[in-house]
Amino acid sequence: MCGLAGFIDLKGSGAEASTVIARMLRQVEHRGPDGSGIWVHGPLAMGHRRLAIVDLSPHGHQPMTSESGRFVITLNGEIYNHRRLRAQLSAAGTRFKGHSDTEVLLALIEAQGLESALQHCIGMFAIALWDQQRRTLYLARDRFGEKPMYYGWHRGRFLWGSELKALRVHSAFERRLNHDAVTLFLRYGYVPSPHSIFQNTWKLSKASILSLSLPISDTEHLNPEICLQRIDSYWSPYIEAERSKRPIFKGDLKEAAGELELLLRDAIGMQMQADVSLGAFLSGGLDSSTVVALMQAQTSRPVRTFCIGFSEQQFNESAYARSVAGHLGTNHSELNIDARSALDVIPTLPHMYDEPLGDSSQIPTFLVARLARAEVKVCVSGDGGDEIFCGYQKYRVGHRIATTPMRRVLGRALSVLPFSIIEKVASPLSPRFRRAFRASRIHNLSLLLQADFTELAELLSAHLDARGLTPDSECILPEGPQLTAFRPSKYLRAAMDLDLAYYLPDNVLTKVDRATMRVGLESRAPLLDHRIYEFTSRVPMELLYKDGHQKPLLREVLTRYVPSALIDRPKSGFSIPLSEWISHELNSWAHDLVSDCGTMNKLGMNSSELRRLLNEHESGRRDHGGALWPALSLVAWATKNL
Repeated sequence: MCGLAGFIDLKGSGAEASTVIARMLRQVEHRGPDGSGIWVHGPLAMGHRRLAIVDLSPHGHQPMTSESGRFVITLNGEIYNHRRLRAQLSAAGTRFKGHSDTEVLLALIEAQGLESALQHCIGMFAIALWDQQRRTLYLARDRFGEKPMYYGWHRGRFLWGSELKALRVHSAFERRLNHDAVTLFLRYGYVPSPHSIFQNTWKLSKASILSLSLPISDTEHLNPEICLQRIDSYWSPYIEAERSKRPIFKGDLKEAAGELELLLRDAIGMQMQADVSLGAFLSGGLDSSTVVALMQAQTSRPVRTFCIGFSEQQFNESAYARSVAGHLGTNHSELNIDARSALDVIPTLPHMYDEPLGDSSQIPTFLVARLARAEVKVCVSGDGGDEIFCGYQKYRVGHRIATTPMRRVLGRALSVLPFSIIEKVASPLSPRFRRAFRASRIHNLSLLLQADFTELAELLSAHLDARGLTPDSECILPEGPQLTAFRPSKYLRAAMDLDLAYYLPDNVLTKVDRATMRVGLESRAPLLDHRIYEFTSRVPMELLYKDGHQKPLLREVLTRYVPSALIDRPKSGFSIPLSEWISHELNSWAHDLVSDCGTMNKLGMNSSELRRLLNEHESGRRDHGGALWPALSLVAWATKNL
């Protein structure tokens, strides 16, 4: 796990480039406190900050040059199957100096080319690769977007880096706000790829390769018109499922669980490989409990596990984690936090995340990362389980709405009624409809009932309470799977793929990456081994969701290691008492931000609407916590970064 930075400047000198790249690297020093490296050649400068996990010797130093001298690479992340790839390359005659995964990847690229090499890799990564022979730069990202990569064109220079702060210290960087990104953020609580919060700067989408070929003729400035720039996808979750010629899995639940268990054991076993201390995050939920159970099954030593609890008991799941840890025999640590702990973290968030992020679980995520880093250097998580195994409550709500008889007719009828009347109308309806109504009451129920499947999945992911905060409320996700043509029975699969396209990489994995990297901790997510997704995409949907029960397939695997009594409970998620804190302990902080009209004018936000939401929330008439936190986080970010 590391930090990357680089730029191409046709006018710069070598000495100047070394100074600039060193300044960019200092901004991501927290991602790699164990060492740094710089490579400058002609107009190109590449830099690397190292968090040493595999091959702690100088043979793992980056930037790394291939045996032939043609390629130079910087890698952030891990190639988990590097030992298997090394054996194959060695059998073909390749000789290695060390045992790092970077050296293996570089040899594989030299033998097969970049795209083919990445298709053979199991891992998480962001890569910058310079091909000296073709004068071409390649930037690449892993299949699910675990590791970040920003890039941009600024005043005739091309810049890239692991975090925006590395780009921003370059003198050419233009700090101009992207107002489309602001609108998207207020709607979803994150900035979806390929947008970034600044103009002329983008996030490289997951599973993508950007290639940039420099012009042969002399020129003083770079721009996309004179360079040959392409972005190609080498893997896609929902397209991969459609392209696959493998048959649908025909076995029953126990047979599917047997095959999944083998895949999980292999994925988790590979991700337990490290030359440093390793542990796991354990919340007591299905995802993290499964990962920890299979970790403990593959080692004779107690796995070190870490958990966060809350003073407010209705949000405190630490007892569940403690029970699972006790059954499995892990070496368990936990930390209870309160509003004071949150207040201490909040001022650091705008710098930690570079872009605004409206997921309040970023606070406990940072705190549990800091807790773990005191004991280990690598921590394994259950991230990705909800998107892969159909775990979110919104999937259940959307499925119920999608399969409601005559839902569009009912939606049009409800659209003319006041909210209070709708509650009374809903009471005699079917239990399924009443549950969907209660779960989605913060949204416009009549709108959900009338929506096609694309709109329904998107609306259930949006903060509709925030629609009045910006003048343009029509900005939606840039692209994604087209769900309109799907039958109701296909809704769940398509909604999961929508989250794999945006919510997972741009919210969940961004949150985890910045929080763990801030303290120099590597986080690994074995449930995001792409082989696991490719298997679950073949199993019948009823093995992932049956009669309102979610994750039956994963649950079947876990019950082979943990008694059902320890895990049979409703899903709650990694949430904090946000609504309560905004009304009380965070109230002064919220009012200070709401009164900052100058910052909100820069953002193009409707300050009076934000005040209305806060006042209505404080009065107890409506719970606007889900919309207020992203809006307040955006203003807090802008006060520090604009």
